[in-house]
Amino acid sequence: FPSHDTIGVVWDVNLVNREVVRSGDTFLHTHGYDELSFTSDFSFWAKRVHPEDIKELENVIKLHLESKSIKFWEYEYRFQNGDGKYFYVHDRGSVIYDDNGAPVRMLGTMMDITERKESQEKLRISEYNYRQIFDNNPNPMWIYDLNTLKFIEVNQAAIIHYGYTRQEFLSKTVLDIRPEEGKERFLKNVNARIHKN
Repeated sequence: FPSHDTIGVVWDVNLVNREVVRSGDTFLHTHGYDELSFTSDFSFWAKRVHPEDIKELENVIKLHLESKSIKFWEYEYRFQNGDGKYFYVHDRGSVIYDDNGAPVRMLGTMMDITERKESQEKLRISEYNYRQIFDNNPNPMWIYDLNTLKFIEVNQAAIIHYGYTRQEFLSKTVLDIRPEEGKERFLKNVNARIHKN
C-alpha cells in the first residue's frame, strides 16, 4: 500500500464476523473521530455513508462480489465526519475468497478527495456561467480552431446575424464569413497567435 498520507485509511473487513481493522488514525482524527468513537464494527461505516450514496455503493460492492473476475471495486461518495458533516472520499477495495470460493475478507483504502471534488464543482459552475454569458450574449460570438479556422461553437446571436443554421456554421471556417479585404490581415493575426503559443 502507499503511504498513509496519500491514501488516508487502509481497512480490512472480516466478512464473516463483520469486524474491521484499520490504520490511518491521523486521517480519522482530522475528521473528528477518536479511537472510541470509530468502532471496529462494519455497521459503523455503513451508517455514515450519505443516504443518497449508500444504495449505489452497495450495488458496486455486490457486483464485485458476484463477478470474481473484477480485481477491485471503487466508488466516490460522501461520508459523515465526527461533527455530522459530509466530506467526499474515494473508496477502493478487493475481496479475498477461501478455498471454497466464499468471500472471507475485503481489503481496501479510503482517501479524502473533498478538495478535488470542490475544485471540480467550482470549475463546473464557472463553465456553466461562461456558457450562459456566451449563449445569451446579444453580440455574435464564436469559438474556432486556430489551426483549421473551423468553427467549434457559435451563439444564437451569430446564427441570427449571419443567417446560417448552427450545423451550417460548424461546417464553415472563419474565413467564410469575413470580407475579402480583411482576410489577409486576419490570417496574419492568427499566425502571430499560433507562433506566440
